[in-house]
Amino acid sequence: MIRLIISAATGRSGSTLLQRICNARKETLIWGEHYGIIKDFANIYDNLVYFSEQSRNERTAFFDRNKDTGLWTANMTPELPYVEQAVINAVTAALDTLYGQFAEKHDIVGFKEVRYGERELRLLRKCYPDCPFLLLVRHPVPSWASAPTWYRDIDDFAGVWNERAGFYAEYARQDPNSLLIRYEDLVDRDPKTLKRLSEVTKVPVPDMIGVLSKKVGSFNPEPVTKEQREEIVTKCRPVMKTLLYR
Repeated sequence: MIRLIISAATGRSGSTLLQRICNARKETLIWGEHYGIIKDFANIYDNLVYFSEQSRNERTAFFDRNKDTGLWTANMTPELPYVEQAVINAVTAALDTLYGQFAEKHDIVGFKEVRYGERELRLLRKCYPDCPFLLLVRHPVPSWASAPTWYRDIDDFAGVWNERAGFYAEYARQDPNSLLIRYEDLVDRDPKTLKRLSEVTKVPVPDMIGVLSKKVGSFNPEPVTKEQREEIVTKCRPVMKTLLYR
């Protein structure tokens, strides 16, 4: 049932703005954040994969010996295809049920989140192979200025931004159903960005511009010192170049 997912590399990157743009279409319903619950499913998946691989010999010996109860089987776990399908079923059941409210009135239902990196997006892709992903990135300096208290320090922020923004850029090049969007191109109403976004979301460009013209819940960023800016740019420069940021 999930037919559109908005994922931002960090908070304060325009995910709510993009959510509002999508919801400008009457038949679309994009819900808000769910506090990153797919992280928990990704942990479940990793744990099950570990036990499945580690217990391979237990599993093989047990069934090769006609379920010999004299064998050690404490960690015996089904093979990987069953692990993967179990987690896929769990994720899709959770999300499709969670977002089932009002679903019958909309042909595009989805959500937006700001807490997902490679593990979570790859799991979501297994669950929804044809679902468009809108992957949002923003220049690291204003991203930091908008939400510095979300991180321990600049080093912590830079690590998160580099990992996720770098993955988003790479994944969008490889995955035909993912669209990378720079926040700056969105708010600057870049024609190419709006056109591509309109094709994916079915929201007419004039309706997008109407949403962009209205400020909702804007925050005043914290001042960034010259030293902070230099530190952020130095730590993020390789990924910034990939995204054509200066």
